[in-house]
Amino acid sequence: MKTYTTDSSGRLCLGKEFANKVFSLQEKQGNIELIPVRLIPEKEAWLYENQEALEAVRLGLNQAKRGEGKPLNFNLKEDDAWLEEGGDPQKGQVR
Repeated sequence: MKTYTTDSSGRLCLGKEFANKVFSLQEKQGNIELIPVRLIPEKEAWLYENQEALEAVRLGLNQAKRGEGKPLNFNLKEDDAWLEEGGDPQKGQVR
């Protein structure tokens, strides 16, 4: 078991292998547990909340890896305008 000492500000140095990582801190019965986490931007969280959409994206990524599928033409200006009008990417419709 390794022991660590906090500095005068209560900071703890975990070492370079933990540099630039984000942790969730949980206190349980006097113990502290640091859990590595990844943060998802709020504007992208909808995808992880919509299982059907997430599966479709994963399917498309796997197809692309295998060289399957075909290129699609996108009009980013139209897509941005649709979102600004209240388009809901989860439902594929305008509110």
